[in-house]
Amino acid sequence: MKNKIRIAVNSRLLKQGNSGIAKYISSLYNEMRLNEQFEIIFVPGVPVPRSLILNSSFASINGLISFLHDTFVFPIVAKIKRCKVAHSPSFVSPLIRFKSTKYFSTIHDLDFLINPENNPLLFRFYSNLMVRWTLWSDTTIILDSLSTSRDVKTYLKPQNKKLYVVYLGAEVPSGKCLLDKSERYFLSVCTHPVRKNIVAAIKAFALFVKKEASFSYIIVGNLDQQVINELKRLAEEFGVANLVFFEGYVDERRLNLLYSKATALIYPSLYEGFGLPILEAMIRCCPVIASNSSSIPEIVPNDRWLSSPTSIDDLSNKMVEMANISDSERSELIAENLCWAKKFTWKHTSFEMTKIYMEILNG
Repeated sequence: MKNKIRIAVNSRLLKQGNSGIAKYISSLYNEMRLNEQFEIIFVPGVPVPRSLILNSSFASINGLISFLHDTFVFPIVAKIKRCKVAHSPSFVSPLIRFKSTKYFSTIHDLDFLINPENNPLLFRFYSNLMVRWTLWSDTTIILDSLSTSRDVKTYLKPQNKKLYVVYLGAEVPSGKCLLDKSERYFLSVCTHPVRKNIVAAIKAFALFVKKEASFSYIIVGNLDQQVINELKRLAEEFGVANLVFFEGYVDERRLNLLYSKATALIYPSLYEGFGLPILEAMIRCCPVIASNSSSIPEIVPNDRWLSSPTSIDDLSNKMVEMANISDSERSELIAENLCWAKKFTWKHTSFEMTKIYMEILNG
């Protein structure tokens, strides 16, 4: 143990088990644990009951606890544990710093700057402040995509700062893919319905079913009940309330099954830093119809299935086209997507992160 390089990981967001950042932390460091030169030390935040997190009167207190953990507690624990590396898997880098530790931070996206109308004012202010501090400080910056790298350079204009792009991965499920798409449904996976453009997807689906009968639309994700009610009202307004289903949070086994049997994943996102559900779908033999915005063209091999996120007609037409392709063409599409998606592995992500860590430690 004494010769191992200790890596402290701010794992506070692991409590959001179904979020993209939680999956990033767990998948990346489950892989990095296999590297014998590292010892991974998770530094969790103060445990807060979920009932309190969802309570609006407690939100500001919970935010303060999170801020203190990310900026003060985490670096102090990393110092006490004699960690040479401290990784903040979100954009908030510690305010307290020690010379014996090298600091790293992953910036997944800049949605709070690019689409401010989709984010609360206080969150925008805090995020803007902290991401600028992270870029100004001696933190090594890691980004999920070339698109996010361009956004950082355009909106934040870092001076003399090297930016590292490390793509995320997707876990390959055990067993063979299911090629039977006879159940005839489209699938969306999301926790941020505004940003993921689910309203547009429901409207496009309503247009689609006027041309194609016997299809349904399943939306998966841990959504607030108020949001679900609003989306249900929209589905009712467009006459598809009996065809749109909300499954909420589902476990990995259920999600794998939904992916493998779906006609296609519908992902008309307005903005992405990466787009992990797209990879997860392709590696589970689920065709993908996605938007042509931000990072998505970087991880989709065939732009035939990309549509404008602002065009309901374009998305609906792609759905009609997907529903009517031949079995042989569908098999070719699935094979192409699968071959492409297998290039994005957490093993490769771990390898690239290791190179960055060693470059900075040895520099």
